[in-house]
Amino acid sequence: MNNIEYQKRAAEFAKLTVKHQKQNDALLEAKFQLTMCANVQVVIIEGPTGSGKSHLLKCLQKDVNQFYSSQVNEFPSMVPYLSTVAVADGAKKFGWKRCWSDASIGLHDPFAEARSWRTSSHSTVRYPGETLTTSVARQDFERELQLRRTKVWGIDEAHHILLGGLAGAPSDQFEVLKSVSQTTTVKLVLCGTYQLPRLLNYSGQVMRRSATVTLAPYSLKKKSDISQFVSVCKTLLDNLPTNTALDPANCAEELFFGTLGCVGVLKDWIARAWANAYFKNAPSMTMDHLMATRLPAETLLSMHTEIVAGERLNSETTEALYRQKVKEHADGLPSKSEFAIPIQTTLTKKKRKVSGVPHKPGVRLPGRDPVKSSSVRKFLNKDASYV
Repeated sequence: MNNIEYQKRAAEFAKLTVKHQKQNDALLEAKFQLTMCANVQVVIIEGPTGSGKSHLLKCLQKDVNQFYSSQVNEFPSMVPYLSTVAVADGAKKFGWKRCWSDASIGLHDPFAEARSWRTSSHSTVRYPGETLTTSVARQDFERELQLRRTKVWGIDEAHHILLGGLAGAPSDQFEVLKSVSQTTTVKLVLCGTYQLPRLLNYSGQVMRRSATVTLAPYSLKKKSDISQFVSVCKTLLDNLPTNTALDPANCAEELFFGTLGCVGVLKDWIARAWANAYFKNAPSMTMDHLMATRLPAETLLSMHTEIVAGERLNSETTEALYRQKVKEHADGLPSKSEFAIPIQTTLTKKKRKVSGVPHKPGVRLPGRDPVKSSSVRKFLNKDASYV
């Protein structure tokens, strides 16, 4: 096999999809929430990196399109499911203008790429802190959603939006998405890491209309999980265009320690091991090639920490803590800080330096000298809760 043939086979292997139990369970749950539950406006898909969330979104798009196929036959221009990726413009920075533009292109808007937001007409509705060009792009996208009769908008890497940094706090960012959903009646699918549901926990109103679907990795604790994980590994190895004497059942534990039970990580690992065997002109791929291309222990440890933290947040401990706090409140016991309602704060402007220019006595400099008297300030400083 020459290099061209190898690249062709590698591309085919990269497109290979393997259905497995964890993915099927998450897919059925997400599809049920989107198509059967009218009160659910947001479906959150969470899971660790490499668990197959992006592939799950593709399967969900296919199933939703099939569900609305009869309406598509009646309205050929209909786009039931819109799929986009939330691209971060930089470290902790997210740009709405690009989001609206990419989404309009995803809806097959023929003028999306040619349209100049700067020369567009003024928008009728602008959110606080939203520029004119961004508001125009958003409203053009909202109109396109309505024209295309879109039912579901799936956003991969959605944590980039909520962790927008300069673009606003997570609550501010989600309020924009929620407003688009309410304006167009489109349902949102937000796909991201375990921290995604926690970023939306600022509001009970939001979470009441949300459903969380967890795509968990396979566990080393359960024999059924190990059996299914071995079956997935065998399917991937059988589709490799090379000889291999590996028996996944005999090295299941080693395969798990190299992937933490994540199917996406396993697929990438097998692809790297095959490349290693090919470039070394080995007659077959062995365990040595896998061990030579395994992710570093430091990386796997970081992934493990993320998985454990996510599992703890989804464990029965949360239910027990919830019941305990409600019981304490009913019994009149003092509430703890865990259930204190967060108060949204705003950024305060930096105090400007007072210039050396003299001013008249008794005349307050706006924005510099405090209005309250010194006695009032001393009283307020006694307890920060009064400030």
